[in-house]
Amino acid sequence: MAVHADGTLLAIEIKPAGELGGTAWAPLQVTHYTNLFRRWIETDPEAAEVVRAMLGQRVRLGLSPDLGSRLKEPLRVRPMIVIGKPVADNALDRMRQVQGRLLEHGVGYPELVVYGVNLAGRPTLIEV
Repeated sequence: MAVHADGTLLAIEIKPAGELGGTAWAPLQVTHYTNLFRRWIETDPEAAEVVRAMLGQRVRLGLSPDLGSRLKEPLRVRPMIVIGKPVADNALDRMRQVQGRLLEHGVGYPELVVYGVNLAGRPTLIEV
């Protein structure tokens, strides 16, 4: 979980470089997390308060800057995958196939964003 600069809550799946099987199934995993967050937000009127408390806890522990003020309500959740580089082409191909099947069946998210991150921490957008 993270907060985007636009105030959107991000459901993130992170995969290390070279993990072929896990990378392929990452769209399914992050779709599930996004569904869980969205369902929780729809059914629990205190969800935003809980998320703000979680963010505040991370700030107090020194793990994060204060992002609670960026969080927009009503809460919106977007899926994101972050993969360590180098990413094997066959892993990306399989990941794209899984995402394609999810979209074909109307259960995936077309707004899914995927980034590759090098050892210096620089992200690069990966087309899915």
